[in-house]
Amino acid sequence: MRLPPISLSLLALLTACPWAAAAEPPISTVRQSLFAIPYRIDQTGGDASRQPVEVQLFVSTDRGKRWQMYARAMPNQQRFMFRAGGDGEYWFAIRTVERSGQARPESIATPGLRVIVDTRGQNTKSPNAVGPSGTQTASNNSPSPSNSNANSNGQGSVAIAINPAIGRKASNSEGPTFGVNANSDVPQGEHPRMVNSLTFELDYDVESVGPSGIGRVELWGTRDGGRSWRRYRTDGDRRSPLVAHVDDEGVYGFRVVVTNGSGLGGKAPAAGDLPDLWIGVDQTKPTARIVSAQQGVDAEAGRLIIAWQADDQALAARPVSLSFRAETSGPWLPIASGLENTGRYAWPIDGRTPAQFYLRLEVRDEAGNVGVYQTSDLVTVDQSRPKIRIRDVRPVSRNGG
Repeated sequence: MRLPPISLSLLALLTACPWAAAAEPPISTVRQSLFAIPYRIDQTGGDASRQPVEVQLFVSTDRGKRWQMYARAMPNQQRFMFRAGGDGEYWFAIRTVERSGQARPESIATPGLRVIVDTRGQNTKSPNAVGPSGTQTASNNSPSPSNSNANSNGQGSVAIAINPAIGRKASNSEGPTFGVNANSDVPQGEHPRMVNSLTFELDYDVESVGPSGIGRVELWGTRDGGRSWRRYRTDGDRRSPLVAHVDDEGVYGFRVVVTNGSGLGGKAPAAGDLPDLWIGVDQTKPTARIVSAQQGVDAEAGRLIIAWQADDQALAARPVSLSFRAETSGPWLPIASGLENTGRYAWPIDGRTPAQFYLRLEVRDEAGNVGVYQTSDLVTVDQSRPKIRIRDVRPVSRNGG
C-alpha cells in the first residue's frame, strides 16, 4: 500500500546560519501514526565540496529541548518515512552533510516542521489538519512552495509535506463495494491482522448449538470503521473456515453473524457497531535499495559499511536481511538477518570475505511481502596496505643535466 502525496504546503529552508532566528512553522495535524516527510534538495553549482551527500532527519518530542537523529538518506531519496510512538506533538528538522563533511546547520535550534499526531481525532487547534479525504486544508498563513529559494551560500531549499492516511478513501459514487479505508477508522490500540492475498480464510467457532442446529452463517463487513455495513457473503456449508475475497488492498472490518435453524440468534451489525476482526490486505512489496557499500575508516576500519533504503507502511519487526555471493549464480550466503531498518550495517571483514562479491537486500513487511534488491556490479574489498621504499638517490645538477 502506498501513501499518495499531496501538495506541498510547508517549507523548511536550509541555511548555513543558526536557526534560532527563524520563525517557527505552523502546526499540522495528522490522523495516523505513520506518514511521509518529503524533501527536496536543489543541487547547485559551485564548489563541489559544498554539495550535499547526505540528508538527516531530526525529531524532538519536547518542543525543541532535545533533538535526536531519526534517519539518514541520500539527497535524491526525496522523502523520509516516520512512525510516531504515540499521539503528541513532534518537531522535525532537516540537516545536510556536505562532501567535505561539514554539517549544515551545525546545530538544530528551531524546527522546519511541527506535527501533531492525533489518531483519536481529539485535537482541533491545528490550522493545517489532514482530513479523512486525504487532502490538506491550509490556513492563510501557511507558507507556499513558491516562496522557497536558495540562499546566498548555495544551499537549496527543503520542502516538507504531510501525507494522508493509508490507502484511498472510496468516493460516494463507488457505492457499497469494499475498498480501502483510512487507518483512522481503526480504534486506538487495535492492529489489523495483515495478509498478502485478496482471498483468505476466516476460522470461527459456534457455541451453544441447540436441537435446530445452525441455520445461517453470514459474513458482514465494513470499510469505514463500522459507520456502514453490508452483507458480504453467506457460508454455504455452515462450517469453519469461511472463505472471503476482497477486491482491493486496504483495511477491512468483519463480523460473523449466525442464527439457528429457527431463525434465532445474532443480528446484522448496525451503524456504529465495531467489527470483531480487523484485517489489512497488503500485496505491495516494500521498496528496497542498496545505496552504497564502502570500507570503513577510523573506528570502523576492517568493516564494510552497507547503506540501504527501505520503505513500507507496515514493515515487520526487524525486517531487513543482508546476504552475498561471489558468483553471478549460486546460493546467497547470509551476512546478517533480523536487522532493524536503520539504513546502515557495519559488516566485519575477515579472511572468509571474498575480494569481490554481489550484495542482496531483503525487506519484509507484516503481511509477508518481501522486497528484494541485488547489486548489479561487484563490490570490491581491498584490505591491502601499500608500502613504499626509497630505492636510490641521484644528484641533479644546477643546470638540470
